[in-house]
Amino acid sequence: MAVTRYPEGSKRDAVGLVMSSGRSVNSEAKVSRSRFYRWRRTATARAARQAVEVGLAARIRKVHQDSDGT
Repeated sequence: MAVTRYPEGSKRDAVGLVMSSGRSVNSEAKVSRSRFYRWRRTATARAARQAVEVGLAARIRKVHQDSDGT
């Protein structure tokens, strides 16, 4: 069976909808229970990493802009 890759946001939204409806994560969203709990357990670390990446991207854009785009 082929593995389908979805954008991270769409999978998160689908899992949230399924969990709020009370249905099984595995049967409705095709996400294993262990994968869902891992995703939920690591949410804080992902958010922190994303915040660092946003700050880094801003610094890179500033350096690039200060160097007249070179």
